[in-house]
Formats: sequence, structure tokens, C-alpha cells
Amino acid sequence: MVFNTIATHVRPDLDEIGAMWLLQSKRFGAEKIFPGISTAKLVIWRNGKSSDGRSAEELEKDGILAIGVAGGWSDEHPTKNKVRTRQECTMTLVAKKLGVENDPTLQSILKYVLWEDTHGGGRSELAGLVKTLHAQYPDSLEQVIWWTTIALEGKYQERKNSKSLHGDSIDGCSLAVIAETLGIDGSTEKDDAIEAITEFISGGDNGRSCSEFSLLGLARSLYCQYPEATTDVIAWGAVALGAIYKHQQMFWTSAKEEFENAEVEEITHLRGQTIKVATLVSDSEQVATFARSKKGGGVAVLILKRSSGHVSILTNRKSEIELYDVAQMVRREEQEAKGKVVTSSWQLLSGENSVPGAEEWYFHIASQCLMNGSPKHPDVPSTRLSMERIKELVIIGLSNVFESTRDDKCFEGVCTSPSHNRCPWYKWGLLRCRMIRRMKAS
Repeated sequence: MVFNTIATHVRPDLDEIGAMWLLQSKRFGAEKIFPGISTAKLVIWRNGKSSDGRSAEELEKDGILAIGVAGGWSDEHPTKNKVRTRQECTMTLVAKKLGVENDPTLQSILKYVLWEDTHGGGRSELAGLVKTLHAQYPDSLEQVIWWTTIALEGKYQERKNSKSLHGDSIDGCSLAVIAETLGIDGSTEKDDAIEAITEFISGGDNGRSCSEFSLLGLARSLYCQYPEATTDVIAWGAVALGAIYKHQQMFWTSAKEEFENAEVEEITHLRGQTIKVATLVSDSEQVATFARSKKGGGVAVLILKRSSGHVSILTNRKSEIELYDVAQMVRREEQEAKGKVVTSSWQLLSGENSVPGAEEWYFHIASQCLMNGSPKHPDVPSTRLSMERIKELVIIGLSNVFESTRDDKCFEGVCTSPSHNRCPWYKWGLLRCRMIRRMKAS
């Protein structure tokens, strides 16, 4: 069997690109397990699965290796037939398949990639930079993969050679240096976009002066390992700087302007604190970041509708908002809007991935975001629910409220929803309601 194709989803994340680097770099022995993989072409599946619906195992028989998709051995995501593979990501699964998971030179890379994939981290570090590159160069996947592979290679060589560069000999963080690199006039009045780049370069949004996986940390590794290739390292860094600058320009201009059209409402959360919930119609990718940013809108939850009709419910992780109840409600309502309830189990409705009957909605537990389609999954059907109904469900799901005709008893800790006279909210299985019933039963 000769492998001629690697398949993954739209806008592959760092863990998928890292997995491809392991597979196509001959030093890790992938050719012994997957002959031909080092020269295999890359194909993108728009919704993370093959057009003919074949499984990952069936595809491998035809020389197609699915990476992070199709529910195969390298796909840690839950499917209808398997639960999420805990404490793993595509890159760590591939490393184990190749038998290199204990390679000491790979340990820091694997640990970092896994953490980013399961927890999410700084937007200024490598995983976040990959997302920024995708957003700013949506038609240049090869360039994004090239840039990321260079970064990984530099870190690997740094560990292998036990040689690193410390101090500020390659800081490149002054506004003048950044402006010169980008080819813009750094002498003009204060530029919010340029100023923000300094934070990106050092990884400052994570509270550290310089993370080893920040742009500065990555550049230091490359300079140290390839001291004769200064021009090439500068060219590599300029690609990221250009994307970051463009992202920040849009953040402080068009995204900021579009957010001014948002409807922002303050509600009392279940935990008692006041939070901001915003609703907005926009096709801007940056507006979601601006809305939840401390320097931007500062909202805890954003309900964002695209012109296509797709809706995303996004949280600010620093607010520690959980959408389990919201996921149950929205998915149940989506099924009712289609006239048939296939999944009614509260446990399943609040589970990760999508559920039968409400395939339109994907729940990403790590980020606590409920998404009806995304840039990675552009072909998902749009929701049948109106923006107003979704907002209503979100506010109910996050607020300390009960159904208005029964709430006096609810606040007393008494559930008045017998089987012959069910509360209209019973079908949603709200956690606060279930807690009342459990307390009564005990």
C-alpha cells in the first residue's frame, strides 16, 4: 500500500499541521508505516469528511490518510461511535502511532500543542499565530503550512542541539523596527495596530515577558540554529508580522466600527455577577475577537449572526461562562423547529460535537462555544431559529430565572412539574431545575 494523499479539514490547526510535519519529515520513520506519505498531496474536506462518506479505515486502503478528521485513529474528537480521546490531540496521536511520543526532543513541542488544543492559550503564541495567518491569508494554505513547519523545525533543532539564545539580542520589539519591517512610516502619530504587535511578538498577552512559542521565542530559535540564514529568518518573521498588522488594523478600525452596531445587554448570571451579552449581525472574523476583548467590547457572551444565516454563540473564557444549558436548549429547539425530536437526552444535548437531529450545532467544550457552522465547516446548514429566539434562550440559560408561572415555588426549592402537567421548561433539563428535583428526592 502506497499513501498518496493526506486529508484534513479547512484551516487546519496547529495540531494537524504538526501531525503532517511528523508524517512528512523522514526523520520520524513515518515511511516505514505509511509508505509514500512523505510526498503525499494534501486535500481539504470542507466538513471534515470525505464526499462519499467512507470511514478513515476504508480510506487508508486506497492510500488516503485522514488527519484529525473522519473519526479515525488520529481524530480525537467525539463521534456517534466513539467518545473524545482524552488528553490527546492529532499531533500526539500521530506521534504515538510513529512510536516517537517519548522522543526527548519532541516533548516540549508535543506538550505545548496538546495544551493549546485542549485548553486554548494565548493568541500571540504559535497556535494563535496559525489562526491569524489563516484569517489573513485564507487562500494561501501552503504558505501557512510552510510558515508553521519552519517554526516547528526551529524548535525541534533547538532541543536536538541543546542550543538556545537568551537575552534581548534579537528582540525586534521597538515600534521603529516593526514599522521598518512592515514598510510603513513609524514616525506618524500613535498607531494602535503597531503598538499591539509588540504584545504579539513577545507573547505578552499571556502575562510572560517572552514565551518560547511566541513569535520572538520562535525567531530566537531560528536565529540560533541557522545563524547564516538571517535574511531567511527575517522573511519568515515578516510573513507573521504582516498578518498580525493586518489583523490589528481591522481590529481597531472595521471590527471596532461594526461592534458599535451590536445590541449589548447586561444580565445577572447564575453565579450572581453582572455580565454583558451582545448580539450582532456581521461577517467580520475580527469582530468576534474585538467584542470579547478587554480592550474592545468586553462582553462575556457574543451571539454573532452571519449574512448567510449561520449563528455562533461565543464566550469570553476569562469570564468562565459555561454553555451546557444553552447547548441543551438550542439543540432541542432546533429539532422542534424541524418538526422532529431525535435526541432528547439532556446528557447528549449538552455533549461535545454535534448530535443527531441538531447537526447544525457544534458544541466545543474547551472554548465553551456553540457554533452553527464556522470557517472550518462552511457547508453546515444554517439554523432555523431566529436571532431573537436564540438570544432569549441564551439569556434564560445563563440567568438565575425560572418559568414565570411557577417561579415562586422554584425559588422555594420545590419543583411543580409532575408528569401529567409538565413545566414548559422541563424538556430543556436546566441544571438548576435538576438540582431542585434531586434535593427534593434526597
